[in-house]
Amino acid sequence: MDLQARFNAIVARHHWWDDGEWIVIAVSTGVDSMVLLHLVEHLTRKRPEIIVAYVDHQLREQSRQESRYIRAYCRDHQLQLQETAWPIEQHPKSGVEAAARAFRYDWFNQLLRKYQANVLLTAHHGDDLAETVLMKWVRGGQLNALSGIQESRQFRGATMVRPLLSFSKQELYDFAVAADIRWFEDQTNQELQVERNRIRHQVVPVLKQENPHMLDHVLEYSIQIQETLNVVRELTAPIVDQAVTVTDFSQPTIDLNVLSRYSQSVVRVVLQSILEDRLHFKDVSQKQLDMLYRLATNPARPQGQLYLEGGWRVVRSYQQLTIVQEDKIFAEKSKIKPDFMVILDRWYSIDETLKIGVFR
Repeated sequence: MDLQARFNAIVARHHWWDDGEWIVIAVSTGVDSMVLLHLVEHLTRKRPEIIVAYVDHQLREQSRQESRYIRAYCRDHQLQLQETAWPIEQHPKSGVEAAARAFRYDWFNQLLRKYQANVLLTAHHGDDLAETVLMKWVRGGQLNALSGIQESRQFRGATMVRPLLSFSKQELYDFAVAADIRWFEDQTNQELQVERNRIRHQVVPVLKQENPHMLDHVLEYSIQIQETLNVVRELTAPIVDQAVTVTDFSQPTIDLNVLSRYSQSVVRVVLQSILEDRLHFKDVSQKQLDMLYRLATNPARPQGQLYLEGGWRVVRSYQQLTIVQEDKIFAEKSKIKPDFMVILDRWYSIDETLKIGVFR
């Protein structure tokens, strides 16, 4: 089965979109996204209306040529093109990749809203998945990080779909050559000072030599991890609902009497779920989770507090655990007493565990 037929089968098997539905496809003019665009254009069933979303990051001279090419391509193929440029004055001195990604996905979100589209397609493929999993494994963290890139996930009220995860980069290259698809190479992808590029050029090729089916196995493990974590979340959700209440200040309070009925493993999963799913913590570290578990379960310390990253504070008062964000304490209190005045050289109680004061 050739690549187009395999792609058609993947789309037919899922219900990501219907015939004639508007979808947004992120296109960079690289081989991955140009092949994705071609494949969607040549679907035999479930053919959508395509919005090509292109961002000129203005980081390379070549991007001007790429912009001209994608305009000509969309004109010749009668496709709706929406393009934008990342203003040079917004380029940071460091963290350019993360800032560029944030700008890019904000733009995609604007297009989804403009066209009332529900699906965003990106061209992540099997090699991207393997690289991501290896990078997460080296850095450490929670098990969910090793699921890598999901085939579909929620994205700001819409769905982000990566339909190429079962294809290798080499397969996309071979298909592009056979189908006479033009693309542009980003030379920065060869720079070895970038971690992903080192993994891509120095690690993944060695693993493929050990086992040519390595990418297939990474995808299988990724799916298994995702499914297992989904089951764990589903089974522990009733415990979370029973243990957690929300205060008037939108602060979650955890009833430790409820958690005391369960094993250490279940308690840790519940605490992690509260941080990630309720409070939207990103990349909860094992160290943070260990500290939170000890605070919640230590019978010799029925009162105490713990500071987490991002300005969060966890306060234990006997069998109650409250998680607050520091800036919200002052914001919410100021709403209640807008005329409150701080007198010098005095302490003021904000709550049972926090005091402020200004001294000369």
